[in-house]
Amino acid sequence: MKRWQTAVAVAAAWLACAGGAAQAQEPGAGVSESKAALIRQLLDATDAEAMAERVTTAMLAEMERNYPQLLARVLEQENMDPDKRQAIQALIIESRTRVSERFRELYPQRVNFREIIREIYYPLYDKYFTEAELGELVEFYRSPIGQKTISVMPNLIQEAMQRSNELLQPTILEVIQDVMNEEKAYLQQLTDTAKPQGS
Repeated sequence: MKRWQTAVAVAAAWLACAGGAAQAQEPGAGVSESKAALIRQLLDATDAEAMAERVTTAMLAEMERNYPQLLARVLEQENMDPDKRQAIQALIIESRTRVSERFRELYPQRVNFREIIREIYYPLYDKYFTEAELGELVEFYRSPIGQKTISVMPNLIQEAMQRSNELLQPTILEVIQDVMNEEKAYLQQLTDTAKPQGS
């Protein structure tokens, strides 16, 4: 598969991954009533449903922002006519925009964030926190600093992702290219070795 074709597959993959969270279990199974009440208070205090939507939106926006740059770097490695490269890039970006907009339209219609949060966080908070600790968390997130933490977290995550991409993307692309070159040389060596003598 050519690298620009791989880029198209990656564009589809991150959309598919974003929908993977919708796999469900029985919410709150095995959690005591008193602990479940504290977890509910904690989720209310952290506005978990809205937070999940905001974080998802921030992650999608960052992926969309970085995709054209990643695609351009991948296409630079292809040995093709510049006009053809530009045409392919335009088509992929147009497709990415159309798919992304459609995904943003359908995703909220098909994902019940309230149920997903219950199914994910009730067992996890039950597993990792005692009732006393949950009470302290509720108290913290109801405090002014706790509320500020909640309000800035989506932007903090998005900016951290953006900065991480700026710092790491060049190295990641270099490593990918090196690995691909090594694999290409290895496969070529195997092919040469397997050729019948005198062919």
